[in-house]
Amino acid sequence: MGFVLLAVVRGTSRQLKAGEYELARGASTLDVLSQIEAGRVKQHLVLHPEGATLTELARVLETERLAASGAVTRLATDRAFLRRWGSTDRASRAICSRIPISSCAV
Repeated sequence: MGFVLLAVVRGTSRQLKAGEYELARGASTLDVLSQIEAGRVKQHLVLHPEGATLTELARVLETERLAASGAVTRLATDRAFLRRWGSTDRASRAICSRIPISSCAV
């Protein structure tokens, strides 16, 4: 309850960023809140070599427990979704924001 109250008092309760966070042992409530407000999520390195298929990428993400392969495949082949984002890089970032990936750096 104190965490939520602190976020409300600071006026940041609607700015908290979802994700997986690595927190220092013994971090104060304020330290934790500051990290979540800033969106400093844990980064996961996923190697996707040139020439690898979407299916292979989806399998790797699922194996690493970062995303369900079906969700990756579904979004990556959704024409309306891809058209909306206009470019591969923008679509990749959008995919990362729409499937429950702990963290995604594209």
